Amino acid sequence: MILDFAFITISVIMLSFYKSMPTGAMNDPVFILYYLVGISSVLRYSAAYVVFSITTGIAIIASLAAFDIHYFHISLDSSFLIDHIAAFVFFTLMSIPFSKLIKESFARGYNIMERHLRVIDAILDIGRKIASHGELNRSLKNITIKARELMQFDASWILLYDGSSRKVSSISDDDIPDPFKDPELIHFADAHTLQVFAAKPGLSMHGRTVLELIGTPIRTREGITGALLAARIQERANLEYDHALLDMFAEHAAICLENSRLLQQLKKETVYLYQQLDDLSCFEDIIGTSQRMREIFALINKVAGTDIPVLILGESGTGKELVAQALHNLSRRKNGPFIKINCAAIPSELLESELFGYEKGAFTGAHKAKKGRFELADGGTIFLDEVGDMDIGLQGKLLRILQGQEFERVGSEVSRKVDVRLITATNQNLEEMISRGAFREDLYYRINTLPIRMPPLRERREDIPLLVRHFLNKHSNGKSIEFTRSAMDYLAQKEWKGNVRELENLLKSLIIITDKDTISEDDILAMNIHDKNLATQDYNTVIKEHISTIVKKSCTVSTELESIEREFISEAMRLADGNLRKAATYLGMPKSTLFNKLNKYDIKA
Repeated sequence: MILDFAFITISVIMLSFYKSMPTGAMNDPVFILYYLVGISSVLRYSAAYVVFSITTGIAIIASLAAFDIHYFHISLDSSFLIDHIAAFVFFTLMSIPFSKLIKESFARGYNIMERHLRVIDAILDIGRKIASHGELNRSLKNITIKARELMQFDASWILLYDGSSRKVSSISDDDIPDPFKDPELIHFADAHTLQVFAAKPGLSMHGRTVLELIGTPIRTREGITGALLAARIQERANLEYDHALLDMFAEHAAICLENSRLLQQLKKETVYLYQQLDDLSCFEDIIGTSQRMREIFALINKVAGTDIPVLILGESGTGKELVAQALHNLSRRKNGPFIKINCAAIPSELLESELFGYEKGAFTGAHKAKKGRFELADGGTIFLDEVGDMDIGLQGKLLRILQGQEFERVGSEVSRKVDVRLITATNQNLEEMISRGAFREDLYYRINTLPIRMPPLRERREDIPLLVRHFLNKHSNGKSIEFTRSAMDYLAQKEWKGNVRELENLLKSLIIITDKDTISEDDILAMNIHDKNLATQDYNTVIKEHISTIVKKSCTVSTELESIEREFISEAMRLADGNLRKAATYLGMPKSTLFNKLNKYDIKA
C-alpha cells in the first residue's frame, strides 16, 4: 500500500514537467511507472491489492488524459485511451502467476532456513545436555525426541546391541514394534546407512503400516554399538536430507555412550583410589588424616600394649567407643572379650548388678545367679561409657576393682578376682563434678592415668571429605553417589553440634531420600528445610487427625497409647544420645521407670 501511494505521489510531481513537452504526458516514457503500480500490488498477491491497483491505475490514466486535453490541447480518441487501460490491466493480471511463483520461492527458502535453524538449535541443545553429564538413558531419550520432532517422523528409537549376549535393548518414548526386538532383524554392516530388514510385510505402528523406515549405525571406539531408527506412516521425497540429519543425531548418541563408558571407567578408578585412601586414612575404623587425629593414632599405638586405665574425653558423637575398641584390638588382650556398658542408660539401682552380677535370691526376681560385666570381661577389656553418670556410692566399688581386681556379686560375701583392663569415657567435666561432690576425686585419678581427648568435628574439618566418602561406601549399598564441590564445602563449614554421628545420620538420610547420583548443596538445604517444616507442624492438628483416623478404623485405646508412649521414649533416647538420665529428664519420669519401659518396648539404649 505504501509503495502504491509512493508511485501516485511521483506521478503528481511529474505533471509540472509536462507543460514543456508538446507530446503530452500520455506519450512520456515515464508512464511505465504507472504500470509498476499494479505490479507492485500483485507482488503481495492479495485480491484487495489487485483491485486497488487496477482502480488506481485507471484513475491515473484518466487524470493524465484530462491533463493532456486541458494543458496541451491534444485530442485523444477513445481507442487510444482504451489501449492504455487495457495494457495496464493486462500487465497487472499477467504479473499474478509470476508473483505467485516468486512468493512460493521465497516461502520455500524461508521454511528451509527456519528448519535449518531448528536443527542447529536442537543440536546445540543436545550438546548442552551432553556437556551437563546427565543420566545416559535420559540423554539418549532426548535425542530420539529431537530427531522425531525435527525430521517429522512418527516414531524414533535408539537400539543398543550387546555383542556378547546378542540382545537388543531400546530407548525411546515410543513403543518398539516386536520385530525390532529380534537381534537378527538388524544387520550391523559397515555401511553408511544401517541395513534394516524392516520391509517385512505387516510391520505396523499405531495400527497403520510403516511406509518409511530409515536407520543409521551408532559408532563408538568399540565399534558399532547400536542404531538410531526413525519411522513414518507417510512417504516423503527428501530421504537424503533425513539420512544426513539422522547421522548427526547418531553421532551425538555415540558421544553420550562414549562419555558414559569413560565416566563409568573413571568412577571405578575413583572408587579404587578412594579405597586406597581409606586404607591410608583409616586407623582401626577411625577415619582421619588431620594433625589432631594423627597424634591420637600415635598415642593409641603407644598405650595399647599396656594395661594402664585410659579415660577418653570428648563431646557426644566424636568416636570415643571406636577409640576404646582400637585400644582393645591392638592390645595383648585382643583375643579376649571386649565388654561395653553405657552407665547413663541403666538406672543406678540396677547398674551395680549389671556390673558385678548377683546371686540367686539376692532380690525379688533373682531366680538364678548371673555373672556381671566384669566377670564376662575377664581376660579382656571392659569399657564404661558415660562414667560420669555413675552413682557416687557405686564409684567406691569401682575403685576397689581398680585397686585389687576384686569384687563381690550382689547378695554375696565371696570376693572374686578378675583380670580386666578398664577403659572409661565421658562427655562431662569430671573436675567440675569433683568440686561439687558429684564424682570421687580418688577414682578420677585412678581412671585418668592416661587421658585421650577426642576433638569435635568442627576442629578437624579437613577430615570431613574422608568421613563423607567412608559413610557413603558404608551405607550406599553399592550405589555410586558423588557430592558437588559446593555441597562438600557446605558440609565442611557446618557446625556439626552432634559431631561425626550427626554427619553420618545426615548422609544416611540423603542416601535414602535422594534418587540422584550427584548431590548438590541445594539438595542438602532442601532436606534441612523439609526436616524443619516437619518439626514445626501443628502438633495438636497432627494428633487430632491421627486419632480421627484410627477411631474410624475401630481401635484398642491401650494399644494406641502404648504405641504413642513408645514413640515418645524413642525420640527422647535419640535426643539424649542414649543417655538414660537425660532421657528420663526429658520425659519427666524416674530412670528406673524409663529402664523398665525400654525393656517393655524393646528399645535399645
